[in-house]
Amino acid sequence: MKKGIKHNRPIATVLKEYLERKRGKVSEAKNELHRRFDYLDWNIQKKIIVAHLQSTKSERQWVYPRLLDYWDASFVPVVKSIWETYHEDGCVWSIIRYFPKEYILANLATLGEGRNYYFICLRLADDKDFIIDKSKLSAFDYLSYCQKTDTRLESEEALSYLYEVVIDCVLDYEKQVLNVPAFEATSPLYFSTIRKALWFVESLQVQAAVHKFKNWCKEVEMVSDKEWREVSNNCPSYIQKNIYVARIILKNMGIMLSKKILDRFIKINPNLQKLIEKLELEVDFKHIVNELIYD
Repeated sequence: MKKGIKHNRPIATVLKEYLERKRGKVSEAKNELHRRFDYLDWNIQKKIIVAHLQSTKSERQWVYPRLLDYWDASFVPVVKSIWETYHEDGCVWSIIRYFPKEYILANLATLGEGRNYYFICLRLADDKDFIIDKSKLSAFDYLSYCQKTDTRLESEEALSYLYEVVIDCVLDYEKQVLNVPAFEATSPLYFSTIRKALWFVESLQVQAAVHKFKNWCKEVEMVSDKEWREVSNNCPSYIQKNIYVARIILKNMGIMLSKKILDRFIKINPNLQKLIEKLELEVDFKHIVNELIYD
């Protein structure tokens, strides 16, 4: 046997050391259980899962994603107890996917926080007693829900959600700029969120909305492309080019939304008006050119 290579110890011994929590043995036993977990018999895997669920927060966090793939109905009591005690985010995933629908409906207020509500909507899509609260879903998630459940959308409704996805991108423009792909053109469709949202609507065959939105994207692209040509030759690096083209597109998406759309969303979120003004005054292509000249 080569130096440094160790035979695997009996897994029952390793699990016993982990459960007994003896100083100096727990960490090594835990690491070995993690390393060997995927290759163990199912009856041992179940014991390891339960042991982790009944352990510390960090060890529960390790096992939560595995519950989705290694679920067993016998986990319900311990998972229910942990959720009702700690309300940890990772724990809710398996509840939404595997618990009885009656439990989810009865605990909707606590289970449905944040984006969890989207996954609850998918789980309960066929339940006649469940009525979706659209205000709890982002425009992107609602379009995704409609596509996955084949929910019919009227043209104007679909178009409104597409523009709301655009507005969400504009409101989140700093993150969008920091996570830009390699831009090869100046269309809003180069932002993956917008491109996917349009695909949802195309899948639902709402052709009138698709046609109008694509035309709007072309208008944004034409304006952005003109500004981009003036900037691109001065960009010292490929990365900086991507950042500036993203800023130009985001700025023009905000400016070129119709007044009717903007007015409706500004009533909901007054900060949108301030951001549009900021995009016009500070992120226009002339400002970018000055940045490049004086950097």
